[in-house]
Amino acid sequence: MPNECNCHQRRVHFERTDAARGLSRRKARQGEIILKTKWSRAIFFAGLFGGIVLMAAVAIYLGIFG
Repeated sequence: MPNECNCHQRRVHFERTDAARGLSRRKARQGEIILKTKWSRAIFFAGLFGGIVLMAAVAIYLGIFG
């Protein structure tokens, strides 16, 4: 029938491509941030801090905090 759902076929295809990459579907969804070196930690936290400073500067400029 042309209107049959092929959801199972799609799921199997995605599982195969994930397995080919070496990741299970569960591990791929975890979103774990791995900061092993000092430089990667410094860049990550500098970006977080910079974003907060930028938001505060824009808020002061727009007159929300000032």
